[in-house]
This record gives sequence, structure tokens and C-alpha cells, in this order.
Amino acid sequence: MAVLYVSPYKDEAYHSLLEALEHAEDNDCIEVSAGTYDEVLVLRKSVTIHGHGAVSIVGDIVVAPDIAITIQNVQFENVIEMQEATAHFENCRFASSYTAHTIMAQQAELHFSDCHFESAAKDVNKAFLKLSQTTATISKCQFTGKYYAIFAKTCQLTIEHTLFKNQLKTQLHAEESHIISSHNRFQHAVQAIVATTKTTLNVSASYFSDHTTGTQIELAQSSIVLTNCQLQKAKKHVTLLDSQAVVSSSFFTQTADSQIVASQNSTFRATNSELTHGESHAILAQESAIYLDNCKVMEHKGKDKAQLQLDNCQLHIDNTTFYRGSHRAILAMHSTLTIQNAHFITHRSVQLEVVGGQLTIANAEFQAELASALLLAEQATATIEDCAFIIAAKNHITVAAQCDVMIARCRFDRCGGNDINAKNSAVHLQDISVMGHPSDFPSIFLSQTQFKIENLQISNARAVALQINDRSSGTAENLSFHSNQDCNIDILNSEAILKNITLYDGTYGIYANNSKLTINTIECENQQLDGIRCIENGHLLLNKGKFSSAKQYGLASEYCTLSLEHTQFINNGSGIYTKGATVTLNDGQLSNNKQHGISAVSSSFNLLDVLFSQNTATQFEATRSTLQLQQVHFNRGGTAFTLTNKVNATFNLVTCVDHQYPTMIVDQSTIIGKKCLIAGGADYGVRGKSSQITFTNSTFKQHEKDEFYLEGNSEAVLTECQVAPKRANERGATLFDNSTVSLNGYMMYRKRSS
Repeated sequence: MAVLYVSPYKDEAYHSLLEALEHAEDNDCIEVSAGTYDEVLVLRKSVTIHGHGAVSIVGDIVVAPDIAITIQNVQFENVIEMQEATAHFENCRFASSYTAHTIMAQQAELHFSDCHFESAAKDVNKAFLKLSQTTATISKCQFTGKYYAIFAKTCQLTIEHTLFKNQLKTQLHAEESHIISSHNRFQHAVQAIVATTKTTLNVSASYFSDHTTGTQIELAQSSIVLTNCQLQKAKKHVTLLDSQAVVSSSFFTQTADSQIVASQNSTFRATNSELTHGESHAILAQESAIYLDNCKVMEHKGKDKAQLQLDNCQLHIDNTTFYRGSHRAILAMHSTLTIQNAHFITHRSVQLEVVGGQLTIANAEFQAELASALLLAEQATATIEDCAFIIAAKNHITVAAQCDVMIARCRFDRCGGNDINAKNSAVHLQDISVMGHPSDFPSIFLSQTQFKIENLQISNARAVALQINDRSSGTAENLSFHSNQDCNIDILNSEAILKNITLYDGTYGIYANNSKLTINTIECENQQLDGIRCIENGHLLLNKGKFSSAKQYGLASEYCTLSLEHTQFINNGSGIYTKGATVTLNDGQLSNNKQHGISAVSSSFNLLDVLFSQNTATQFEATRSTLQLQQVHFNRGGTAFTLTNKVNATFNLVTCVDHQYPTMIVDQSTIIGKKCLIAGGADYGVRGKSSQITFTNSTFKQHEKDEFYLEGNSEAVLTECQVAPKRANERGATLFDNSTVSLNGYMMYRKRSS
């Protein structure tokens, strides 16, 4: 290996590079002294050119095929071309000022180390490196200016510790290439990287900044692996068109538009990454797949812009937090979403809106604060499990327009609207807990909805706990309501089958209007008004109920049909109140109510095996009603029953004992009794006015005043009855006007009593 010297000032050296190259052989080293060499060179030999001091080559350079050259410490000011050659550039400067590519290489192998590319020329579509079918390694270099820094087609590039800045368009443009980039900086250009046509990129530990009019990384039919990178100050960070991106431990921040845009079957996978401080969407995707694992999405300020907006996409989220968005966290249209272990905190609109498509969400926490948590619409199908909904200015969950939703093992607390609002949909609620509901709106509101509810607990609700409206229908079991201030269950124009219901506190336990209710096993206690109020052509089928401590009525009904079995009404204001109702009551107990056991107006009652005990006023009060009582017992109340204004009553095996006031009061009514016992009261046994009283095989005895007190032309007909007044010398009847009492066809009295 020979050493050749080039210097314009030394006589013993070659005065030009061209002259030295003509005398050089392969593997020779050409040492070049400082100076400017205005030469056009064709390198035909594999040599090393080493500059000493400020060495500048002004002319164009061509490297011949099959040549391997090394150039060190040289500045180039024009164009270098090569094909099928190998070149090493070390500590070189490329200061092109012409409207042309600086280095053009085809089917070559290039190596750049500690090189500086700089150009102030505003040349269009020109690059420092225009590479085709070339392999290049670039280390510790700097590219400043030019339209493109690198334009590569069908190449293999390895770039590390390199700075790209102030390009007029794109810093790295690649087509059908494979690029490895690490520890690089991309600054001040329209775009940092554009990759098309099956290009693959592996970018790590790199920094992207100040691409304020374009996209930092743009891929079309390509793929990228992005690791430990920071992208900031751009119009967009990443755009994917039929492309794939795998991102880990990276940070995206400060965009004027959407941070990630994916379309046409693209895939974006991010792990341990952050998307923050954007003026629009964090991710905008169409017909693509998005995967987020252990990520943070936060501080997006775009008005009416969701942090994630998806159309016909797949979304998979795990261990990811969305917070402080000016609008939605996620808006998904006709997409498939799988979300688990996610947190949604502080958004100004609905945090998660799903229009059509499918949603599966588990172990998530929603803290909407300023708006609503979840909106499902337009035939969306959703499964929501093991989630917590905490603090929302509006609804926690809204379901509308023919959706099918399963909500299981979820907890709700503190919202300004409804915890769950469902309309024209199908919902299945399982293991739901509402711990606090300060809103003036119902906690759960169902309208035109098919529902199935299993294990629901609502406590400390300010408004209605559960409202079922407008032709809704379904089943509910194992419901528990505690410490609610308004109606616990409100049903309007709907049908419901309820089982195992516990209602403690509230204004009404159940308020049903024009509805059909079937209830099996209910315990209702301490309502401020009624345990159940059923009105307007409703139907109630009740089995196994206990109603206690209602301030007004245990059960109140107007113009409804009631069928009650195995029910107890204890310690209420009154047990049952009806108006215009048809009632069947089997195996019931009405006791210790402060007023009436039953109060009936214009109603029809059929009672079998019922006990009235210690109701303070009249145990059974009826007006303009029809009564059929069999095996009914009245013990120790004020009055057993009071019948007024055209009541027709039929009694069989009825006992009335130990009452404080007249045991029976019958006014303008008709009563027929058989096998009855009227005994032991502190007043009269039967006090009748303008009434017809007929008893067979019955006993009237041991009343303090008399067995009968009749006035207003009343008539009592007793057949095979026993009348045994407590005062032995009395016959047992006090009569006024033309009232009569007959026993076995014989008149007991016909005269007026004085």
C-alpha cells in the first residue's frame, strides 16, 4: 500500500487529486493537504482519501462500479454519484448549494460516520442522499436543510446518533426499504419519516420535534416498531394507511391535529406509552385495529373531539388511563371494543360512546365528573363487568335505540343524572350496587326496554331508585333498597315480575301506574307514604309479602285488580286501601296498624284465611263495595268492620272478638253470614242502620252493651244462631224505628226501645 500526497503548494506532492488518482493503485492512501480542489473526479480505484485541515472538493465525483473507497475529513460542494460501489465517509461535510441530489447511489454500500450535510438551497424534490437498492449505515451525522435529507428506495438503512433538522419537506423518505434508526433526532421539517410500499422501520430512542405543518411519521403499506421515542410539536405524530405500528415506552405530545391516524386495515399497538396535550384526537382510526396496553391518554383540548375516535375498527385496551379530555374519551362507531383494567377520569362529554358494534369492558373505573360515563346507541351490543362508576355530572350509563346490554358486578356512586338510563333496548343487570345517588333523576330508568335484573342494591338515593316506564317488561329478583328518600320502585305502563324484594325507607316501596306486576316474596318497611301504591287499571299478583311501618298504607290501590297470598300488613298507618279495585286476599295478616286493616271504597274483596288483629280503628272498613269473607278472623281491634253505603257482604266462618267499639257497623248495606262468631266486645256486637243483616249458624255473645243495635228500619234475620248477651236479663237487641231482629223465624223485638 502506497501513500500519495496532494498539495497545491508542495513541489514534491501531486498538485491535483486527478493527478494523484491517475498514479494510485488499489488500496493506496491519498493524503490531501488543506485547500479547495475544483475538479471533476471519477474514482476507478479502491483508495483512501484523507484530508488534512480544510479540504474542499468543488467538482462532481463519480465512483465507478466495483470500487471500495474511504474518504476522511473532506468537504464536498457538489454531486457524488456511484453504482455498485462501496464508500466510507468519515468526518466529511457535504455542503451542496445546487438544485440536485448531493449523493446518488444505486446498488451501492455506503457508510457515513461523523458527517455533516448542510444546504441552504430551496431546491424542490432533492435530497442529500438519494439511494436505490443500496445498503447504508449512518452514525453520528447531521443533516441540515435541503428538501429531503434521505430519499431511499429498496434500501437497507441503519441510522444512529444522527440529527435531522430544517428540511423543507421530509427528513427520511423510504420506499420498499428496511430501516433501523436509534438515538436520532428529527427536528424542524414538514415530515420526519415517510415510508411507503412495504417499508419496515425499527426506530428506538429517538426524538421528533417541530413538525408543525405535517405528520412526523407517515406510513403507507408499511410497518414500524417505535421504542423509547418522544414525539412532540407536530400537526400529527403518526399516520398509518394500510400499515402497522408497534409502539412501546414512547411519548406523544403537543399536536395541532390528531396524534395518531390509522385507516384502511392498519394496526396500531402501543405499550407503556403516553399520548398527551393534543388539540384534536389522540387516535383517529377507520377500518383499523388499535391496541393499548399500560398507556396514558390525557390532556386533549379539541372541542367536540374524542381522544379516541373509531369507525369500523377493533379496539383492545388493557391497563390504560384516559383523563382530562375536553370532549369524549372514546367515540366508537360500528366497532368492536375490548377494554379491561382501564380508568376514565374527567371529561367534558360522554367518556365512552359506542354507536353500533360490540363492547366488552371489565375492571374499569369511570369518573366522568363533568359529564356522563358511557353511552350506547343504535343496536350496540355490550357486556360491562366489574366496573366502578364514580362521580358524573350527568348519567353514568345511557343505553338507547335497540341495544342489547349486560351489566354485571358494577358499582355506581354520585351522579347528577341516572346511574343507568335505558330506552328502547334490552338490558340485563346483575349484581349491581348503587351506594349514593344525590341526583333529582331516578337512579335506574328503563323505558320501552326488555329487562332482566338479578341482585340489585340501591341505597341513599335522593330520587326514585328504580323507574320502569313506557311499555317496558321483564323480571327482577333479589332487589334491596335502603335509606332512599323517594319512591323505591316506580312503574308506569309496564309489566314486571319481581322476586325477593327488600324495601327499607322511602316515600313508596312500589308505585305502579297502569302496570302489571307479579311479586313473589317482598319485605317493605318504613315507607313515608305507602308500601305499594297500584293505580289506573293495574294488575298486581303478590305472593309472600310483609309490609310494615308505612306511614300511610301498606298497600293502596285505585282501579286495579289485586291477587294477594301469604301477605302481612303490620304496624302501618293502615294495612290496605282500595278504590275501584278487585281484590283476592288469601292467607293474610293485618295487625297493629294505626288506623284500618283494610279500607275499601267501591271495591270487590274476596278474603280467605285472613287474620285482622289489633288494628286501632276499624279493622275492615268498606264503602260501596262487595265483600266475600271466608275463614277470616278479627281480634282485639277498634271495630272489626264497618260497612257503609250499599256494601254487599258475604261472611263464612268469620270470627270477631274483643273489640273496643261496636264489633260490626253496618250502614245502608247488606250482610249475609254463616258460621260466624261475634263475641266479647266492649260495645255492641252489631250496630246497623238501614241495613239487611242475615246470619246462619252463628253466635253473638258477651258484648258489654248489647249484641244488636239497629235503627233506620234495619232487619236482622238469624237462623240457627245463638244470641247470648252479657247481661242475662236482656234479650240482646236494642232497636229503633221499625228495625227488627228475628231468630229462627220468631221476632225477638218489634217494639221501639226507649
